[in-house]
Amino acid sequence: MKNDKILPFERRNRILNLIEQQHFVSSATLCELLNASESTIRRDLEDMESNGLIDRVHGGAVRSKHLLQEPIYQTSLDSNFEEKVAIANAVVQLIEPHDVIFLNHGTTNEIIAQSIAQNSSLHNVTVITSNMNAAQVLKTSDVQLIVLGGVFRKQSHSFIGQLTIDGLKNFHANKSFLGVDGIHIRYGCSFSAESDAIVSKQMIAQTHGKTFIVADHTKWGVVAPYFCSNLKAINTFVTGKELDTEIAKFYKEHGVSLIRTP
Repeated sequence: MKNDKILPFERRNRILNLIEQQHFVSSATLCELLNASESTIRRDLEDMESNGLIDRVHGGAVRSKHLLQEPIYQTSLDSNFEEKVAIANAVVQLIEPHDVIFLNHGTTNEIIAQSIAQNSSLHNVTVITSNMNAAQVLKTSDVQLIVLGGVFRKQSHSFIGQLTIDGLKNFHANKSFLGVDGIHIRYGCSFSAESDAIVSKQMIAQTHGKTFIVADHTKWGVVAPYFCSNLKAINTFVTGKELDTEIAKFYKEHGVSLIRTP
């Protein structure tokens, strides 16, 4: 016999704790663990979703974190630094001679640029970027560097605006490596600034090969204000080993191609 007598707020707190711990929890599991009926769990999830606490997906619910404020660049660069270095080393293995690649803004791509500059085996590679810090790193390297012009945005250390978009339209890359602020199973890839989202969306449109998202473990399950791409439009996501195994499994089961660093 199902026990629906527990106070709703207590049951919903338990549900939220379970989702926070596991990222995804099925409705069947919630019914079993909380000894509640399907209809009770359904009402709980509907109420929690309406309050922005979780997002319902097929078979259950996932954690929903909303990014309301853009992090300070230097703070972001220092956060999860070792994980970002590991991601950068994995990305370099995906770059081949004669590749033409896009790098957008972001601290992970600044570190990727450092790895590219330090890799002497990358011959005749062209890097097209809106990322000022990445350009500074690559200016003395062996790659052919193309820096997109535009209005400099101090918050993301990158170039934005119509000049940047017009410049992008002159190029096609066979690979793009894009940092994002949020990755969510329902809401896709998103950014905290509209201008950064627009540039990244244009890079995806100008890529005739593979698009890779590079993101540390803190970006998963996050929804930022400005949409860029759904997950199906991305070929592969590169992240750190720090991403919880169950979260990685959840996304893979939903068709996401995922590379986790060793």
